[in-house]
Parts: sequence; structure tokens; C-alpha cells
Amino acid sequence: MSLTPIALLVVALLLYEETLDGRRIFVIALGVCGLVVLFWPVSAYISLPAAEAFPGASLRGGLAVASAAFIYGCGSVLARPLLRTYPALFVSGVTTLVGDIVLLIAALAFEPGNNAIGNIRHLLHVLLAMRRHTQTC
Repeated sequence: MSLTPIALLVVALLLYEETLDGRRIFVIALGVCGLVVLFWPVSAYISLPAAEAFPGASLRGGLAVASAAFIYGCGSVLARPLLRTYPALFVSGVTTLVGDIVLLIAALAFEPGNNAIGNIRHLLHVLLAMRRHTQTC
């Protein structure tokens, strides 16, 4: 979560939604310093940086958190023009629905122990039942 504001500004700069000035450079540098302090090893007596910032941390986990922050930044910057045309609740609902569908497909495909084909069939049966129910109401 602490990387999100930095990622949002970086994505906005990359997509030319914001301009870069001295204040923003200072804020990015300050945010990076804060992240270094936050995730630096606890003991100041260690001469070499530890492989982990805290027990249980991993490079894959850190990359997952960082990529989530940057994807959130992309979504926020890309949604700005839509908010000028559509209500915020509608944009939020559609983006949440799209994200849920992508995550559902990924979970069905990659979660260990899942029978992906059976789960997709079950999902389709539920969706069809919901559709029939809404048509009869």
C-alpha cells in the first residue's frame, strides 16, 4: 500500500497525464526513502543487508505487491477520462467486474487442487440459472 502513491504518479507521468517538476521529484524521492526505511532489516548491527527485510519476506512476494501497486496506478490513470463521461459508481462497478472476471479465471486455472473444468462448468450453470431467474421476474 505504501508504494501505491508513487506508482500512481509514475504511471501518470509515463502516460503524459501529469508533468514532472521539482516538487514531484522530491515527493518521489521521499517516498522511496520511506519505503527503504520501512522494509530495511530491523537490526542496525548487521554489516551486510539481509536477504529478507523481515522474517517470511520473499522476492516473489515483494514483486507481487509492487506489481499490484503499478496495476492499480494504471487502472486509476486510465479511468480518469471515463469519470468525465460516466458516474463514478458505474466506472467503479465495471472495473471491479472486469477485475473479478480476470481473477476468477486465474484462480480457476492456477489454484492447486482445483478442478478448473468442473469449476468453470459450475460457474456457467450458476450464471445461466441467474439469467433464467432474472428473465422470469
